[in-house]
Amino acid sequence: MEGVTAPALISSIEHTSKVPVIITYNEKDKKSFDECIKRGHFGCLEKPINILEFHKVIEQCVTFAGGYRRRFLRTSFNQEVSIRHEGGTYKHYAVSLSEGGIYIRGIDHLSLGLEVEVSLKLNGIRSLNLSGSVIYKRTFIQMFIKGYPGWR
Repeated sequence: MEGVTAPALISSIEHTSKVPVIITYNEKDKKSFDECIKRGHFGCLEKPINILEFHKVIEQCVTFAGGYRRRFLRTSFNQEVSIRHEGGTYKHYAVSLSEGGIYIRGIDHLSLGLEVEVSLKLNGIRSLNLSGSVIYKRTFIQMFIKGYPGWR
């Protein structure tokens, strides 16, 4: 299916009618965009997709339990990183990277406000070195009760 046919079908079926539909279109296919707006679909993105525009549309249509939404564009990053502070280097696993920083699990010895340097391996060859400060800490219990970092 192409154009507005698939979204129209999704919207017409009872158990999928509440699913947000995002249409992508080429500049030459402006008709699909206009049809999308007319039918009330959730979002329209022009190809090639701009990742920031895509994030805005996704942010509007995805809400987590309790009404929380992601604050920053993020990606999974399950990889070991090196953390340097106060003369020592420690290995920990990162969970995600976002516009707001890096989320690293299992760091009980870092205090809020502490300046750190983080080294990430990219493509297994190059390293990216970042510096910043610890902006929050949560115990497992706090995450369970308050939600995960990056939610609003």
